[in-house]
Amino acid sequence: MTKKRKKSFYQITQERYAKAAEIMDLREEVREILSEPKNVIQVHFPVRRDNGKLELFRGYRVQHNNILGPYKGGIRYHPQVSMDEV
Repeated sequence: MTKKRKKSFYQITQERYAKAAEIMDLREEVREILSEPKNVIQVHFPVRRDNGKLELFRGYRVQHNNILGPYKGGIRYHPQVSMDEV
């Protein structure tokens, strides 16, 4: 018996986007532009913990489209967060 792999948040989002684009009859070139982020920012920064241990933290920010004005949001960092989720 094979185990089904759980779909990532990114995969689910891409599938829903494709379905919505199809329903809207969105032109292919517009679909392509909207399916990829404009900027992906990944940061690494060291933090010295109270116990003296140095720990490296990773943060992510993905910016999609600024046509309506400046990007919103901040950098996301958490031990269980990956680029796939952001």
